[in-house]
Amino acid sequence: MAEKVVSLPAAARTLHALRDLGYDMNSAVADVVDNSISRGRAKNIRVYFGRDKQEKFHVWICDDGVGMSSDELKNAMQLGSSNNYVRGDLSKYGMGLKTASLSQASKLTVLSKRKRYHTAGYSWDMYHVNKVDRWEMFRLDKREISKTALSLVANSDAFGAAYFKKLFSGQSWTVVIWEDLKEFQSNHDSYESGVTANNYYYRELEKLSLYLRMVFGRFISGENSARKINLFLGNRKLTAFDPFCRNERHTLEIPLTKKHGNFLLDHRFEPIRIRRYVLPTNPARPGEFKFSKAEAWEEAKGNLSWNESQGFYVYRNNRLINWGGWYKTKTLDEHDKLARASIDLSDEHDSLFKLDVKKTKIQFPESLKNHLQDNVNKGFIAQAKTRYAGSERGIKKKIASVLRQNEKKVNSLASSLVRAGHISVVQNGEDRVIINNKNGKRISLDMTFRELEAGQKVISRSFGTDELFWKMVPSPDSKFQVLVNEDHPFYKIVYGNGKKDKKTMAIVDAFVFTMSFVELKCITTSNEFLFDQMREVASAVLRKIVKEKIL
Repeated sequence: MAEKVVSLPAAARTLHALRDLGYDMNSAVADVVDNSISRGRAKNIRVYFGRDKQEKFHVWICDDGVGMSSDELKNAMQLGSSNNYVRGDLSKYGMGLKTASLSQASKLTVLSKRKRYHTAGYSWDMYHVNKVDRWEMFRLDKREISKTALSLVANSDAFGAAYFKKLFSGQSWTVVIWEDLKEFQSNHDSYESGVTANNYYYRELEKLSLYLRMVFGRFISGENSARKINLFLGNRKLTAFDPFCRNERHTLEIPLTKKHGNFLLDHRFEPIRIRRYVLPTNPARPGEFKFSKAEAWEEAKGNLSWNESQGFYVYRNNRLINWGGWYKTKTLDEHDKLARASIDLSDEHDSLFKLDVKKTKIQFPESLKNHLQDNVNKGFIAQAKTRYAGSERGIKKKIASVLRQNEKKVNSLASSLVRAGHISVVQNGEDRVIINNKNGKRISLDMTFRELEAGQKVISRSFGTDELFWKMVPSPDSKFQVLVNEDHPFYKIVYGNGKKDKKTMAIVDAFVFTMSFVELKCITTSNEFLFDQMREVASAVLRKIVKEKIL
């Protein structure tokens, strides 16, 4: 029988290979912040990227989370740590803390305090590993831990010193320390002028700030049920970066059908959620649908160019992992640069996707690519092109329906129906609306009302596809509004170019108005699928009526 032999890789060469996985400063810092959020359960996370009195740069990543005991920290410092990951974890391979840190620093030290445990400290030193070529890290004793903690206070400004004193007096915390930032230090020192060297440092600091605001934007804002955190870079509290610019008045969400917006890739897992947006135009260009100010336009491109920023923004457990580009469903096009879409995955989808160790690159399965190409890009890209060309307003025809011309009477009728039905529609947070009626309640994630004029009840708009003829939009201001799809073939029969029979248009408007109120009055979480099915079936029948030339 063959003898089993333990084969340990050479420590120095293996660690050097792992350091070259492709991290940059931004992705490396973000990987460590992941641990503070998901494993540390921290509320406040602070990143220091600075230099000591000898002009040597360092990074400190500190949090007030649950901390670790000595045994837990030892395990966390091992490559491929044996932590059991749970649903919602941002971590994946048990490699990030070490590979990310050592990709930027020659020495990694972690101090951690868990409630009712003594402070623990461990350190990896690449100079030592290179010398002995063994998998040896250092466990710090009480004196070394105290010395390390005091050095953080000594090398901080007054605000930072006060912060560390308060942190270290707490019951639980963790500090990750990077020393000897070899590549960054070399780049900084290559500048002959102290002024240009400082400019380089501050540019990199701003890049890190924007990167963290993008990647952890949902955690900073608490959006989409993400656990809210306070994230600081130095003494500056970071604000969330929203790549879809939903606070801009002219940002347009292009709704998908429930089936296409909640794509079931595998019946074992929850659907993948997809939302589409067309952003406003450059305020320096002519047109009506512009960004509110030049600074907002400039920021909205994020850390890429405007052209590179178009496409899909992929989230895993609310953490942005990749953005920009269309994943081979189409090519980049200057005329499409206002189009962006979010794709939401959870860690349970990991088996269906190829995600790299850095959590910055992901490979889609062919079935998702096909869905994006056939059902998501369709219509949506055309609207982005139209807006880019500045002709969006020009293609909108004024529908001369009697019902639409009597907005005051229609709104009065709608208000009386809502009051009589004891219906309320209230906004709950940034991304949801709650409908309450006699039958129960329904939580809606459709925030289209923010793009609509409150006084209008029935509105014509392109849906980007011809699947639905109409949809009801819940609104805290108007209670409900009705969108009629310009892309549906039945629309062209009834409304055409706006010169069709006004009575026929008014009858159809009255019908979709009535059906939308019925939905508002009766819909609940348990029966919403029936209303979705009713709209889909009715729209399909109307499409068939047109196709068969019955009208």
